[in-house]
Amino acid sequence: MRKLEFSVGKTGIGPFALNVTNLSLTQQTGLTLRYDKNNVYEFGSLDAIYGEDDRRIADWLSAMVNANVDVAKDPYVFALNVNQTTYKHTNFLIRAGKGLATFTFLT
Repeated sequence: MRKLEFSVGKTGIGPFALNVTNLSLTQQTGLTLRYDKNNVYEFGSLDAIYGEDDRRIADWLSAMVNANVDVAKDPYVFALNVNQTTYKHTNFLIRAGKGLATFTFLT
């Protein structure tokens, strides 16, 4: 089990670190996605600074980088079901402003 936790942490640093830097570029350029007219899930704009929980999106992404770096000390990222299969979903939901709801969805 420990080996799996370490491999999850090792592979998770890159995807979240890339999203931290990409968020800054997205905010500078005002890049957004056009969601369906109905947008039933109420995804936010990808260039937003704050999510629906009034927390900074960059802070959520930084927390995910830290969680993957510190996996040897405290493997809670594994309990949140953040792994290679869910990295893309996790990053999108955080970037779309879902914040804590992201982890409710994943677990």
